Amino acid sequence: MSKITIIAKTKRIMKKYLLISMILLGGLMNAQVSLIIEQPSNLAGPLNFTYTDDWGANWLTTTITSEVVFGFDASIQDSLGCLLYVNSAEVNGKIAIVYRGDCEFSSKALRAQDAGALALIVINNEPGNPIAMGAGAAGGQITIPVAMISLEDGAALKDIIQAGNLVVFLGNKTGLFANDLSISKADVVTANSFATPSTLIQSQGEFQIPLGSWVFNRGNTIQDNVRLSAEIKKGADILYTNISSNGTSIGPGDSLYITLPLFNPNTIEQGFYTITYNAQAETVDNFAGDNLVVRNFNITSNTYSKSRIDENGNPQGTSGLRPGGTPPLAEFTWCISLQSSSATGLKARGMTFSTVSATNTSLIGKTIRLQLIKWDDDISTDFTFNELVDLAEVFYDYSEDLQSEFITVDFNPEVALENDQKYLACASVFDVDVFIRVDNELDYRGNDGFYTLPPFPLRSSTWFAGGFGLENVPALILNLSGSTSIADLNNAKSISVYPNPSQGLINIPLKGFTTGNVAVEVYNIQGQMVMREQAQMLNQTLQFDAGNLSNGLYQFALTFSDGSRSSIPVLIAK
Repeated sequence: MSKITIIAKTKRIMKKYLLISMILLGGLMNAQVSLIIEQPSNLAGPLNFTYTDDWGANWLTTTITSEVVFGFDASIQDSLGCLLYVNSAEVNGKIAIVYRGDCEFSSKALRAQDAGALALIVINNEPGNPIAMGAGAAGGQITIPVAMISLEDGAALKDIIQAGNLVVFLGNKTGLFANDLSISKADVVTANSFATPSTLIQSQGEFQIPLGSWVFNRGNTIQDNVRLSAEIKKGADILYTNISSNGTSIGPGDSLYITLPLFNPNTIEQGFYTITYNAQAETVDNFAGDNLVVRNFNITSNTYSKSRIDENGNPQGTSGLRPGGTPPLAEFTWCISLQSSSATGLKARGMTFSTVSATNTSLIGKTIRLQLIKWDDDISTDFTFNELVDLAEVFYDYSEDLQSEFITVDFNPEVALENDQKYLACASVFDVDVFIRVDNELDYRGNDGFYTLPPFPLRSSTWFAGGFGLENVPALILNLSGSTSIADLNNAKSISVYPNPSQGLINIPLKGFTTGNVAVEVYNIQGQMVMREQAQMLNQTLQFDAGNLSNGLYQFALTFSDGSRSSIPVLIAK
């Protein structure tokens, strides 16, 4: 990213969240709130979970320790809990657990509550992390706490639950243990963007992370000699390691911000990086499960994103989100911000986005607007959005019901970027049933006040610099390219593909072009990126195995090590 300005931690962004209600298909966590296995002792420790913070019981005032029991209803399904329980006597006074599916989360909670359950745990029915749970029709009737765990954790615990041997604690664990330091992903400073193209980092000072974190004493005794450490690695290579030099004391229920030296590398290579924070004190922590936080960032060839992309360049998203209200707002715009002192010579090629619609609603016929906006307001004292100039605008109309799938759309023409100019790359929806995907695995609250730009502003009836909150990250990607494409070179016509049509193995002669690794992105005719690979060019020929692609016409976008690009149509016919 460009050179950053470290400013006082004044919470300028945090005060400017969207204040109207939100409709959310995602989740958030609080360091005080936990779901902890207490028995069996060999599995004792925290579970990864999401919980309802806008309906059901207040988790901050909840402390429940109980056996966990499957809730069975009269259906033939496996513990969905959508109907009246047939084992209410067994569930009464315990924590009920059911599977996601067939009915709203609040309906499951109401059935558990009617059976006398102290709380409800929902097991996700899809692999990966648990998601947050919308209130649904019965949300206002729920008085018990409701949580979700992953499908994988549910499978690992199933036999233990059925044997009656699982006991958990859920709720606010403040004061539960004597020695209990805590940090969370909301407390630590991470990179300003998850994915930053190396072309935006031309010299020292253009990529910096002002490392530090809030450290909380959740225990009931004073913690002495509290220290914070951080390590940054690329693969097995350690690039940064430091620990605060002067340990300090933190009283019960108190907190302290600890600053570490700036991460300011001379150069930084493309690749996937890991930041590991750890808090420790003089005494052994009774609950070490929240002493460590791992954050990641990615230095890419041409992808800029606040949300996650994996090590293969594929974007990530966990849920959908849009404004609520009565009546709900049909149109809203969500953006990611960009400013760099090395932007000149680059072009904004287009954007990648993903949406999901409300239950039983198709995306067919829905429209998404994508924009690149020049932002000229002086934001040195406050965030304002009055001097905005549209540089590119393109509309995408869904012809298929591509729920939760990432779609790439190019600007036409590409937009040349300028050094130090502020930009907003935005997606707009125009229907109350359409949600922009969000990445709830990330959290930028710890960055507030340390970087110049708000990361993802939002416009509904007005602009909100903090969006829906810095823990709700829009799954939007700005795709960049170099200023000179291979199509502009003298020998561009020498590019051809054989065999074409192809049954799988594709050869692309590139005589006279740059050497080294080539990033290959494959797009179908709907504009979706269906494959991304790093390929090595050997003997001036690029070989690419497309055997996993179905028959059809595809566009192969090639990005070379010098930032130049080419695009080639390829027909797969097996």
